[in-house]
Amino acid sequence: MSNSGKNFQRTFNQYVRRNQGWVFIILTLVIIFLSVFIFRSFSKTTSTPLENYQDQMTKMQEQINSQAEKIQLLEEQIKKLQENTN
Repeated sequence: MSNSGKNFQRTFNQYVRRNQGWVFIILTLVIIFLSVFIFRSFSKTTSTPLENYQDQMTKMQEQINSQAEKIQLLEEQIKKLQENTN
């Protein structure tokens, strides 16, 4: 290991020994922050069965509405064609 690396390690170890309480507090805060961040990101990506069911119902309702609009347009086209042939 280089001389500067050993010097840094020695200085860092002295700092940690002198400020052990602060190092413990900082490490605890970092661990809490990371665990909350991971928990929130995980809880956002996973959904409950009720949410899945609601999403499926919403999608099905949208499909039904779009099919109803298509049927109405086709009925209007059929009426126009019947009027044109008469």
